[in-house]
Amino acid sequence: LRGAGGSAGGRDEAERKAHQKATRDAALHFIEFVLSEDGQQLWTYKQGEPGGPEKYTLRRLPIRRSFYPSTQPAIDAIAKEHLTHAADNLADPLIDPYEVAKSFIYYKRWTGEHFSVLRDIVRAMCMDSGDELKAAWARSGGKAQLEPLITVQLPEKNGTLKDVPLNWRTAPDIRKNYESIVYMRAWTQAFRDRYRSIDR
Repeated sequence: LRGAGGSAGGRDEAERKAHQKATRDAALHFIEFVLSEDGQQLWTYKQGEPGGPEKYTLRRLPIRRSFYPSTQPAIDAIAKEHLTHAADNLADPLIDPYEVAKSFIYYKRWTGEHFSVLRDIVRAMCMDSGDELKAAWARSGGKAQLEPLITVQLPEKNGTLKDVPLNWRTAPDIRKNYESIVYMRAWTQAFRDRYRSIDR
């Protein structure tokens, strides 16, 4: 994030669980743990670090102030200790949410309108074309390099086909202007063709 503007995140599943009556108590305890010092270490530390995850690095940015540089010596000392174990450079002002917030301006077009369509993109790119993706990854030995953008033909109201690129700017409008079954079929086929094009 640079200067004014940027991106915002949504709440995690842990928070949603707190609103389900059957699991409310357990969910609240879980949220309390996630927000604790120990929980934030699991969230943030590299795999195998003391207090970190045992199997996988989660690479989630912490929210506790004590994980980021501070003008208060006591907090800054704690942050420096966390930094030695963290998966990301929490001292980077472009990562530090407390620094980013000073110049952050929320633009709905940049964030809110993308949440729903992002689910569609992930489904087409990773789930519905998952077999082709895994096969391409295996053929390339995990070193596949792909141009991430695709362009598909979508039908206009007059019956003609139009080349419509899929990117961050066009995605919300595609969802508004076309039936989901139409663009999802086109996206999925485009991603499948892209993955199949990867040679050994």
